[in-house]
Amino acid sequence: MERRLLVTIGLCFMILFGWQKFYIEPHTQPISEQMQATPPSLVASSQPIVAGAIAVPTAPAASTQPHQTLVLNTDQGEITIGDTLKSLQGWKLNGFRQALDSSSPPVDLEAVTHQSSQLEIAFDDPSYSYLSQVQGSLSSIPQGVLWTFEDANVKLRREFTEVPGQPYLMLNFSAAFKARKPNYLFFSLQSSSSDQDIEAQDRKLVYWTEKSLSDQTLKDASSQKDVLTPVRFAAATSRYFNLALVNQSPIEPKAQIQPVGPQHARISLVYPLATATIQIPLRVYFGPKELNTLRAVDPALDNTVDLGWFQIVAYPLLKLLKLLHRFVNNYGVAIILLTLFVKIITYPLNYKSMKSMKEMSRLQPQLQKIKEKYANEKERLNQEMLSL
Repeated sequence: MERRLLVTIGLCFMILFGWQKFYIEPHTQPISEQMQATPPSLVASSQPIVAGAIAVPTAPAASTQPHQTLVLNTDQGEITIGDTLKSLQGWKLNGFRQALDSSSPPVDLEAVTHQSSQLEIAFDDPSYSYLSQVQGSLSSIPQGVLWTFEDANVKLRREFTEVPGQPYLMLNFSAAFKARKPNYLFFSLQSSSSDQDIEAQDRKLVYWTEKSLSDQTLKDASSQKDVLTPVRFAAATSRYFNLALVNQSPIEPKAQIQPVGPQHARISLVYPLATATIQIPLRVYFGPKELNTLRAVDPALDNTVDLGWFQIVAYPLLKLLKLLHRFVNNYGVAIILLTLFVKIITYPLNYKSMKSMKEMSRLQPQLQKIKEKYANEKERLNQEMLSL
């Protein structure tokens, strides 16, 4: 027993060292190196989102006014809000870096989605395509940032606020149309990858509908996909992080996935406009795929963590691992302790199995004699073996 325990501990340390040296370190190269290998075709599209067969409007000329941004410092990180309808101009996470080196830059939107700005708001009516280039007014409000824009056609208001003690931002968006009313409102996220991207297979666009999670890899997003059932949330994910929009409105949105370029696509929550005014509240989450954190945003969001076929076993083991980590404050030691705990729990089964194998080995000489004696009599051979 003591010898097997020492061997188990030794193997655990070897596995931990090998995992760190040959998997974690090669997969934590600075994101800047990945971006240098990204083809120039993966530039963010300036085209507004369109629905179905609506013609793509021509983008208006860019404004000559200097852009304005405001920074919102939250418990989750530093969030930069812009003055256009593509509102998230930056989000740097606290406590997470792009490489093991403590001097490496923090994980941000560009590291997770290869997009420096996110959360575009658009309408399906081409006559409102100019809104993709307008600059509104930014102002600070208690625990948040307010953006407003108004012209002869529409009045828009967008409010980001921090929720104390919660890992997400609240986004409240309202629109009042003075001229013709569009049919659909879009909230969009984008993500891109490349063949040189070591996380290419993990960068996906995901959504929750009909009580299940569906996903689309960026490589397979080659044609438009319309989701016609109510969608609870939409997200752009990488191996370890999520950027998610969670609906909080009584209006149930649908979803749409559109290719933008090679291995570059957007996912949108699509809201129908029944009247000339609409108000949409959303939760915006950007952070790690940590189960308790994801559940605090929305109970269904933890399904973005893919634990495979062993999910029913993995959940309690992960919970126990975190409990051990709270005491030892080191995941390496916590993994070793968890391994020992599992070995102790399964020892009775292993002991019984080994005892049975040992007893069977004692019968092998007699079984071999019976096989030789009744080699040509299969029925008699089976009887004698069962009798033995």
